[in-house]
This record gives sequence, structure tokens and C-alpha cells, in this order.
Amino acid sequence: MNLEHITNLLEGRRPYYEQAADICIDTDGKLPETIAQEIGENLSKKNLH
Repeated sequence: MNLEHITNLLEGRRPYYEQAADICIDTDGKLPETIAQEIGENLSKKNLH
């Protein structure tokens, strides 16, 4: 397997992952602490914590 193959697999599966997810968090350019805070806030909003 090469990187292109893995990238294609991920892109093909992405809609299924997003459909199955309870929440989606954009992590690009964010610190881990910020990501953790967003996860907590989203879980609280959905009563999933």
C-alpha cells in the first residue's frame, strides 16, 4: 500500500465515518487543549458525557 492508495481509501470512507460519528471536530491548526475543550463542550451539548 502506498500513500495515494490510503488517501483514496480514507476519502471513500469519510462519508460513512461522518455519518456514524456522534460529533465531528475540526482539529487543523488547533492545540490539543483546544480540541479537548471542544470535544467536552460538544459531548455536553448532546448529553454524551
